[in-house]
Amino acid sequence: GQVSHIPTTTTLSQLNTVLCYDGYLTPPHHSQHCIGASYGRNQTSLAFSAEEQTHNQARLQACLPDQGWPSEVDVSANDARVGVRCASRDHLPVVGPVVRVTALTERYDSTGLDAQQPAAPLPLYRGLYVLGALGSRGLCTASLCGELLASEICGDPLPLATDLLEALHPARYWVRKLLKGKPLPSIKGDQRLANVDVAHTPSLAKSPDGCR
Repeated sequence: GQVSHIPTTTTLSQLNTVLCYDGYLTPPHHSQHCIGASYGRNQTSLAFSAEEQTHNQARLQACLPDQGWPSEVDVSANDARVGVRCASRDHLPVVGPVVRVTALTERYDSTGLDAQQPAAPLPLYRGLYVLGALGSRGLCTASLCGELLASEICGDPLPLATDLLEALHPARYWVRKLLKGKPLPSIKGDQRLANVDVAHTPSLAKSPDGCR
């Protein structure tokens, strides 16, 4: 994706909060604003794109058609930052303890996972957590996800409801596959970590929103 850097103007300099629409516009910092960001799947190039630069500009103007100031947004300096962001298939962050996929496979591949029946806690690696896939709306979710992860690690009260925890849980993709009767992939790294202690988390099998 590409974030455009634009010079401030008399009108834009009065902005004191982030504007979120189909993209975002930040308040001025050192007389510049950030506007963005473009989002292209399966792109790895870090080269500047003039097309994405004008796309960022046009998206802001399209979202505020009744305002005059978006016409002041000037991207002609071609000042931008290009990066490759990690995103999940469902566009939600991945936050929480890491599941032992091999153990999950051994447990359910032959019997399957029934959403109507209670399931045993998921087998996890003790002390191994992940926070990633912030490529979609990461500016909005990073701080809350960091607080969630710190709370999980420290055993503090969690800042999110159960359904949201399950929607962000790293195991949600495996659980979805099991609920659909699909086999889980073989994970080589899972074998290398086979001697790590096992911990458990509440089952995700009965979640109506997070895992189906």
